[in-house]
Amino acid sequence: MIQHPSVLRDLQAELDTAAIEPTDVAGLAKLPLLSAVIDEMLRLAPDGLIGFSWRPPPGSGGGMIGGVLVPEGTTVYLPTYVLHRDECSFGKDAHLFRPSHWLDGSKGVYNCVGRPFALNEMRIVLPVLLSRFDFAPVKGWEPLHFEDSIGEHQTATKGPLPVRITPRKSL
Repeated sequence: MIQHPSVLRDLQAELDTAAIEPTDVAGLAKLPLLSAVIDEMLRLAPDGLIGFSWRPPPGSGGGMIGGVLVPEGTTVYLPTYVLHRDECSFGKDAHLFRPSHWLDGSKGVYNCVGRPFALNEMRIVLPVLLSRFDFAPVKGWEPLHFEDSIGEHQTATKGPLPVRITPRKSL
């Protein structure tokens, strides 16, 4: 988000205007921009880059994916990082941070069982941080170096993210 100061300011304004207590998870869940920003951050920076795998059940003789026969004993990996940048699903600018496309109500049909808990955590922590601090990239930080530092070890590891955090002057 620090690369998109206008989104950051809009989100801070939404939080300031709503004046919802940080522990009011139900109230925070009703804030459209907060939810859209969280969804977009998770889309572009998923915790698990490998995603999930599928293999035809033993004894099935294989299975079909998109009209292609997957032989029995073959594992197919669906990489989250690539899927979340698919232009068929997210448009020509799928590689860009654009929370607005979540505001139309599109959520998809498959969800992680821990997603509601994780979203509630983010809905609590993000508003607290944004209501108390301003965020800006540290001079000389290069976003592409951060992208290049991402590695996969069942969960993503990310390189340094130097950020200057200062108390908000408007409080």
